[in-house]
Amino acid sequence: MVNRNQEGTIPETPYLITHEQMNIIIAFLRYWMNIASWTRAYLRSTVYNLPNLEAIANQLYSAPSDFYETISLFYGTKVAQDFVNHLTNFIISAMNVIDGMYKGDTELVNTSTARWYRSAGELASFLSKINIYWDENIWRNFLDQYIKTTIDGIVAQMQGNYDLENTIYKKLEDTAVLMGSYMAKGIIASGMSPART
Repeated sequence: MVNRNQEGTIPETPYLITHEQMNIIIAFLRYWMNIASWTRAYLRSTVYNLPNLEAIANQLYSAPSDFYETISLFYGTKVAQDFVNHLTNFIISAMNVIDGMYKGDTELVNTSTARWYRSAGELASFLSKINIYWDENIWRNFLDQYIKTTIDGIVAQMQGNYDLENTIYKKLEDTAVLMGSYMAKGIIASGMSPART
């Protein structure tokens, strides 16, 4: 039952969020979830050599641009583009790891995995510099967990262990939700208003 005050209205409480804040949360949850789901789609299209591989690759490659408009509202277009560039490098490395594993190219897998972790570090460092509420170590932990979980999913899919891959994908979704929530929380905590660019 909802508690109402003497005037019959619901009193304001400090934990309510605004419509704008809810939109920020929803946006970043959706963006990170899209990356997770398009990565999985790319993996499956690669493994099964599906005719939609190019279309899926294009969707995954362009996923960072989804962030651009929202990031630019708060940090301006230069920061937004820098973020898109860092995230694109992160995603290209993931695609290269998938391709290398599918082809059995150990050198490509090793160099791409190293590049993937390096791009995670660069992205974490970048994010920590633009918002005091985004801790570099927390971002690094999220991104490293994302990489590890994705690699586990790639291996399970390629070995035909589909039940395990489904379980791993649920973990990947959880990580994506944590990243989206943390990103939104940092913007909300900073009390930022949209930038004028």
